Amino acid sequence: MENMSGPVSELQRNRGLFVVPRAEEEGLAREWNFLWCDVAPPFYREKYRAAGFGPQRVPDRSEVPLTRAAELRADESRNAPFGSYRLIQPDDAVELSTWRDADGVPFLIFYGERDVRVRDEELTTVLSRFGVRAGDRFAHTRSGGLQTSCVSRVLSELGVAELAVGVPASDRDAAEHLDLWQLLQPNWFLITGHMLHRYLRVARRLGRDPATVFGNTTLVLMDPLYQFDEPRREMERRLGARIQVLELAPEVPAFIAGDCAEHAGLHLDADYLYLDIVDPVTGRPVPDGRRGHVVVTTVGLDSLWIRYDLERYGYIDRAPCACGRPGPRLIQLGRANHSVPIGDRVITPVDVRRGLDAEFDRRFTLSVRPGGALGVDIEAGADIADIADRLRAQLPVPVDVAAIPSAGSGDERNREQ
Repeated sequence: MENMSGPVSELQRNRGLFVVPRAEEEGLAREWNFLWCDVAPPFYREKYRAAGFGPQRVPDRSEVPLTRAAELRADESRNAPFGSYRLIQPDDAVELSTWRDADGVPFLIFYGERDVRVRDEELTTVLSRFGVRAGDRFAHTRSGGLQTSCVSRVLSELGVAELAVGVPASDRDAAEHLDLWQLLQPNWFLITGHMLHRYLRVARRLGRDPATVFGNTTLVLMDPLYQFDEPRREMERRLGARIQVLELAPEVPAFIAGDCAEHAGLHLDADYLYLDIVDPVTGRPVPDGRRGHVVVTTVGLDSLWIRYDLERYGYIDRAPCACGRPGPRLIQLGRANHSVPIGDRVITPVDVRRGLDAEFDRRFTLSVRPGGALGVDIEAGADIADIADRLRAQLPVPVDVAAIPSAGSGDERNREQ
């Protein structure tokens, strides 16, 4: 039996959270049987009973209806203030934080002790695999306040010096960060792709070569674009840096995924999280390699997510990875609400960005034009014809490109694509 620090809750006793399940079927069966107990949250029990399920039979995971953020929002409205879907309540939580759903609506996160431990272990594993070692200097832009970050604790455990600067909400912030990094010379950075583009833009406006800050370092980028060889290698060449990719879902403790030296997709630990790629309409799994919504089911955590649709597009690659790490890899392609179907294809923001320069960082929106062409409305000026040519050459669907005025440098939330 696994040792756990702190008190053992009744919920943990009922769910048997002391031992990681040996197989997916065992893990799902354990959570499914728990859902029908009196101490379980009623949201799932009512949802599944209405769909014709009960405690008599453990269904195949693919049969279980999807749950999306909008349902959780509605549940919180009906059962204010925290909803009826949560296992962890504020009095049980050891960490309280926030996240934004696919529509940008803020939600509260309540993590139990086991959630925090598993999440920290997953991040430690990913950073160690990237090559983070004791004595390194690690700069990051993770925000504080309710947007709690485990980065500080993990870096401390690894013996790494932390340089936390916060979000570059303005070009002035970015310039100050560049000055600090120039002085202290971190060899690791954890930032989003858009933040990187802001730093590069500000550095060049100030007449600085960004390679003097980022050269001979490793950038851990939270940006699915750099899963792909062309933009990643081009950015690495320009900066003289190495790039690794990290993706997470803040509301799901076990969803921390990173690529490896082979850059063949994002590795996920399957001990606590099962991954499906599904048709967003039917909820049924799609064949490997085909695009669908990324859906996760957790087991062995304090919190509970069953067939939870992250509302992001992605696909799975199950070919053996040359790095030797077992299991399938996830390739993420962007948020579903920013993507559009064109015929039998789905075009995502990542598809559009792959057709542009590695440093291209302008607002754009996607739509379906009359006649079925992909509409790309994008910040552009005299270069609009070149942008249109590049997108038509890259994308496998008819493309109609139109220029929109620039919104200026703006802040982080206004630049998200």
